[in-house]
Amino acid sequence: MPMIEPEWGAPPPRKRGRGVRVNKMALKLAARKGEWAKIGVYEGYWSAHARASRIRKGRIQGFASVGRFEADVRPTHEGYAVWVKCVAHSKAYTNGWDSGIKAYWEVEDDDNVEDQ
Repeated sequence: MPMIEPEWGAPPPRKRGRGVRVNKMALKLAARKGEWAKIGVYEGYWSAHARASRIRKGRIQGFASVGRFEADVRPTHEGYAVWVKCVAHSKAYTNGWDSGIKAYWEVEDDDNVEDQ
């Protein structure tokens, strides 16, 4: 790959609000702490397993910022379902903290959005 001159400036905004959707899902689960909910169905077992593992280990920011979660995979007639439940709220969630995750169109230049 040939080298090019650097292009300075801010990268373009993300087109998708994926982090926002994940955080909203985590907040819904946290509101009903201790209850299992099916959050998605995947065609392949390993795709479902990877998602459940990342949620369980706190490697998805939208979930980790809200609390700790258990996640499991169960086969269905549609594929493999990921089931999740909130087992502990983060201190910030307990204190009524807003997640701080904003869609790019809501962020102003002077906003402090360190938690994105």
